[in-house]
Amino acid sequence: MKETKKERRLGAFFRALGNESRLYIIELLTKKPMTVKELAEALDHSQSFISRHLQPLNLIGILKYEIDGQLHRYSLNKEKLRSILSDATDAFFR
Repeated sequence: MKETKKERRLGAFFRALGNESRLYIIELLTKKPMTVKELAEALDHSQSFISRHLQPLNLIGILKYEIDGQLHRYSLNKEKLRSILSDATDAFFR
């Protein structure tokens, strides 16, 4: 069976969410935009650890960021997240 674009996107989405640290990052970003430093302090991890975990979330398109001087302030791309969740709902409950 050949995988569709939607199935590949859902697979990437669930792989990205398959990590507890990334789920905590998403939870924090639902409340307010945050920098890598703020996320690292909130989760008691290094900034490099946070950056490594932001990458898969960014690759699936659920993060947005604004550049403020040398800082990147991350927030959730709620429209993209809704779209992926809608596809997941359609896939599982057709």
